[in-house]
Amino acid sequence: MTDQPGYYYHPSKYTPQLGHPQLDIFLSDEPTERFFDAQRVEFLVFENERSSILKVVHSQQSAIFSGTYHVCAGRILIHDHAGDEAEGFSFGGGLEIVRSGDYTRCTLTSSAPIFSLSTDPQSVDEIIFSEIEAVLAEKRAEIHKKSGAKFYKQLCEIDPMKLCVATLNAMLIRLAEIEAAYKHDHKYVKAHNVVDKAIRTMKGAQDGQLVVYSLDELL
Repeated sequence: MTDQPGYYYHPSKYTPQLGHPQLDIFLSDEPTERFFDAQRVEFLVFENERSSILKVVHSQQSAIFSGTYHVCAGRILIHDHAGDEAEGFSFGGGLEIVRSGDYTRCTLTSSAPIFSLSTDPQSVDEIIFSEIEAVLAEKRAEIHKKSGAKFYKQLCEIDPMKLCVATLNAMLIRLAEIEAAYKHDHKYVKAHNVVDKAIRTMKGAQDGQLVVYSLDELL
């Protein structure tokens, strides 16, 4: 177990690279010498007709987590034994949790790219994914003002790839408006270009046949 990294993003299937098709996380209950010594991970899931934050750890009782879950679009928070944190983002997918000996493995797969959020201060990841969260929150308020459960149920029924493309397309419009208001901030210009390139990459992978739905059509 000591040579097993705390998490592993499988290689991107896109050229140029865009996200990852699978994320494996290996949790331990005691500190080890491995890279990013993962202790706990948090996913937003929809189970039993409600959404909740699933906090997974490895312990004598961690067998209770074993099974499969439906992950909703949102951030993935991985915490290590030293108090550090790594973040990811998915547009939903299937999660399998298996307890095996001295570790618990969490495997997330998705039809849409799973993203590892950069901690580089020059990165625009935080701008992009914070705005994605804002877009989805606004759509939730617009459609289901009283019931978050209904919104997440509907969200999780959408194919992650369709949701990803629709959300990124909505982001282009949103970022263009922000960019017009904050022309002095090059990060918004860069974020717009990154999102535009992501959509073009996904379209290119399907020879331009990728259907782009709007969030209004999907929700």
